Amino acid sequence: MKLEISLLKILLIAALPILAEAFIPIFPTFIEEDKKFIVSSKQKAPSSFKAIDRSNAQTSSKKKTSSRKENLSSSNDSQSIFIGDGISYLYSDETNEAFYVNAEIGSSAYPLLLDTGSPYLWIYGSNCTDAACTGKTLYVASEASRSNQGTFDLNYNEGNASGTINSDNVTVAGIKANNFSFGVATDVPDIFQSYNFSGVLGLSANGTSKVQLENIVEFFESQKSISQNKFALCMKKYNTSTDENNAGIFVIGKTHTELYEDPLYTVPTIKESSNHWEVVIDSIYIDAFKATFDSMSINNTRSRTSRIGLIDSGTTSIILTPKDAVTLHSYFTNSVSDGTQYAIYCNSTINIDLEIGGHNWTISPEEYLGESYAEDSGLYGYCVSNFQGSDVTEDGAWILGNLFLSHYYVEFNYASSEIGFAERNDNIEIEKSSSTPNVNAESVSASNPSGTYHSTSTTSTLSSNASYSTFSTKGSNSSSLTNSTRGCSTKLETTSKSSSVSKAGAAIGDNSFTTCCSLLALAQLLLSACFLL
Repeated sequence: MKLEISLLKILLIAALPILAEAFIPIFPTFIEEDKKFIVSSKQKAPSSFKAIDRSNAQTSSKKKTSSRKENLSSSNDSQSIFIGDGISYLYSDETNEAFYVNAEIGSSAYPLLLDTGSPYLWIYGSNCTDAACTGKTLYVASEASRSNQGTFDLNYNEGNASGTINSDNVTVAGIKANNFSFGVATDVPDIFQSYNFSGVLGLSANGTSKVQLENIVEFFESQKSISQNKFALCMKKYNTSTDENNAGIFVIGKTHTELYEDPLYTVPTIKESSNHWEVVIDSIYIDAFKATFDSMSINNTRSRTSRIGLIDSGTTSIILTPKDAVTLHSYFTNSVSDGTQYAIYCNSTINIDLEIGGHNWTISPEEYLGESYAEDSGLYGYCVSNFQGSDVTEDGAWILGNLFLSHYYVEFNYASSEIGFAERNDNIEIEKSSSTPNVNAESVSASNPSGTYHSTSTTSTLSSNASYSTFSTKGSNSSSLTNSTRGCSTKLETTSKSSSVSKAGAAIGDNSFTTCCSLLALAQLLLSACFLL
């Protein structure tokens, strides 16, 4: 059996100095049989660690579920937040490998991969002919844009993303940046080919890149468009009727206390971390046992119990150095590895706690256990471990990806150079604010290659009471476009022979609808005038 290799950056950019020059995209999967070894043959857990008895492990190939509470609120009364004015939905593919945010650039909308490891916004240009650009929504300059203001070049392990620097009006989470500069790629690496996003919204720790491109949050702050120079992520679906296809929330410019349970634990970023959001993991506990690793330097101090944690929304799993991965898995009885991938018993009950900012953040079996091995695999009763070992960072940092981030409210503060962590509150109502800035294009959410798309749209010609239009297709048979505005509503049924959504077709539907409503409104005015006469 094979699992599909993911984008996984892990969209880690070799051009940023903390990362190795060559990076091999990896995703938790089955170990290679010809490289298999028992972890205890390399390293044994300390004798003082009492391993949990797994003598009956192979009686079940099903992984245990977590006891984590999905709703931690102590109150029965839910709180409300409003989409718009600094708050936007996140979207993802079915496996939650990558998270996207809808952004308006110029006069069109584009799905952008939200990545705290990339330095700035760049988008696929209309002149891109690479395979990664085929079938994607490509950037077309608007009347307000200015082109050829320089060049950019980001070096990925499988090629470069490069092109020119343009400026245009950009709207993210309902906040508009006029004349914002970003990269327009004519060359896009094949690593992006299987994903339907149209670019990357980079939000690394250093707000300015080597080519003097700002990330958009820093730009908003410099233009006084936001009150606080920060953003936050809640990277897991909310149960809400306003958008059932959401995969979380993206917040810009303010702390929203209703999104988390007090307290918010803040921790300073490591000064030597360059462009990355890195913090100190004070200790790692394995079922309350304090683990030890090889000595490493953190803030000019040597430690065997602390590690560096690189917080990256562009990574799916948790990636350790190869040596630390062996050490961690030595605490799991009879664990197996090929040097990168690991297999552990599916009935594991071990909890792993990362102490960050004075609080223990638990990674439960439900989160670190992946797909189970088949009966004829020779490892029946084992599951894929979502902890991996790979040399992808030069400072030995552990990359804490979505597997870790998805259960928490995580706030990134540029002003104080801190990251805040809190238990997420799911007991909230999400509403669409009547004051939400209107977007003059449909907003397309990238999805998995199988053809699931979600989008929201408004038009600037409508009043503040206008509702959002939604467009959702599944597979390749049909789609339903529903529009509603101040009592004037219609339902347009469309069919498609392809799994891809025609942006032009959606725009035509929107224009036809708007024209229809305008004619109806005009007719009402004429009738009223006749009655007055």
